[in-house]
Amino acid sequence: MKRIIRIYLLLGITLTPCFRLLAQELRTGIDFDRMILPKVEFLSKLQLRKSFVGQNPFYIVTQAGLEYKIIKQLSIAGSFRYSLEPLGISENSLSPFSDKMRYTAETKVKSKRFDNGVRLRYRLRYQHSETQQGKSKDYLRNKLMLDYKLIKEMTPYAAAELYFRLGENELQKFRLYLGADFKLFKREAELSYILEGDFDDTYFLSYHMIGVFFRI
Repeated sequence: MKRIIRIYLLLGITLTPCFRLLAQELRTGIDFDRMILPKVEFLSKLQLRKSFVGQNPFYIVTQAGLEYKIIKQLSIAGSFRYSLEPLGISENSLSPFSDKMRYTAETKVKSKRFDNGVRLRYRLRYQHSETQQGKSKDYLRNKLMLDYKLIKEMTPYAAAELYFRLGENELQKFRLYLGADFKLFKREAELSYILEGDFDDTYFLSYHMIGVFFRI
């Protein structure tokens, strides 16, 4: 744990200026995954996020869930997420944060790794979220990922994801992912970049996120 803290401090000192130039949001955190039964895995994460748009402070995301492996290439999972998300400071707000709860149910499919080192993954997720103000959203998310075993210590990946808004029955946004899983000082780590596009009736919005994560 002390080594991870030192790495975080080093990354923070050297990379934060780059994040502010290249991205609108920085995400960092720790994932904790453990098999608790022969086919059941406990999945959890703790993230700290910082938006560089406006004066938004850091905010925290916590998540826990279970994944059941039906066969090696097929699994189902569910999770609960709680986060304090920034509202932006205003005269009508007593707190700059809003509670947000998110529930998911998903199916994951992955291929065997091909001889050329490539593997395909697909995830279908139902997502329901609600806020302290009573607002709720429901999505179907379709994510297709390709990863490549470059070397033993590094696996780059690319992915695309579509968000379909239930109730309004429309494609609302998409995400493009680029990143790599690698080993660092005997720990698993991940660097990621996300481009998020949000469709609107009159204009198109884009948002850039960079993430640094460790798995323990």
